Amino acid sequence: MASEETLHPLNLDGKTWGTKWHGYHVELIGTQTNNSTDQTLSYYQAVTASGKERCLLLLTQRIRYKDSPVYGEITWHPEIGFSLAIKGIEHATDEAMVLKAWQGLKLLSKAKWQGKGVPPSLKTEGRPKGSGLLADLPPDDFREKYADLRETYEYRGMKLPTQVDMADHLNVKRTTLYRYLKKHGIKWPPLGPPED
Repeated sequence: MASEETLHPLNLDGKTWGTKWHGYHVELIGTQTNNSTDQTLSYYQAVTASGKERCLLLLTQRIRYKDSPVYGEITWHPEIGFSLAIKGIEHATDEAMVLKAWQGLKLLSKAKWQGKGVPPSLKTEGRPKGSGLLADLPPDDFREKYADLRETYEYRGMKLPTQVDMADHLNVKRTTLYRYLKKHGIKWPPLGPPED
């Protein structure tokens, strides 16, 4: 494992990576490496003040929404692999703090920290209208996704998910969700099979 003097912390503001990252702050801690060929690991290409590039093997990745004491964390250890956790829950003053940390952790877990630190998955130019996940999702599958989200909320002792919660869960705009519901005649909440 890396010694303290070989660890390199980086603090990044997520607002430069798109609207889903607004309000999030990311801390990356890694150790310098010359080998970034193992695609199962996470790397960050950093540029020093002198313009020299260095590659960090990421050992810890943290994401925090604004100044919340609750944050998401991904750690990597050569003998254990990746671990994901929500930390600081004991300091939460409301469930929204925990939910924001969970949403941040989902973002962080999908990020590929290659190419000057901007996750390639966030460098997209957008997708053609109607080509997203929701446009092609059959109503029965939508109801199943809602049931999964509802189960998660109930497990955490939270109220039923709203349409806004569902749109966030599916990573679509709220208006996209509203159009989908209207198109398929789905009433809210979508608890059972379609009504005939």
